Amino acid sequence: MTATGYSTSGTTLSVHFYGGICEKYGLHADESVSGVVRVTVVVTQGPKPGQMCAAVMTPQTVSTTLASPLDGRGVVDTTTGKTLPVTDPMPSDRVVTHGPTKPN
Repeated sequence: MTATGYSTSGTTLSVHFYGGICEKYGLHADESVSGVVRVTVVVTQGPKPGQMCAAVMTPQTVSTTLASPLDGRGVVDTTTGKTLPVTDPMPSDRVVTHGPTKPN
């Protein structure tokens, strides 16, 4: 998934993207590099076997708690390598907040 932007509130980082309606998503946030938070939106659960899914992408959001507020750090999408812009939360009737994924 390619992120389109992010928003923050304190230590909560929310990343906005377009995703399929049958999948569930998580967010991996890597704070190990000084000055940036590297984020990856990942599929945590695909469609159930035999489930019919329309090929529709909807605006979605995943969130995680950072160790500290961004405080000037950039947010980089690891899928594209691009720095994400600060955006308002995407309008959606389906906001996904499954939380972070653990690195392997």
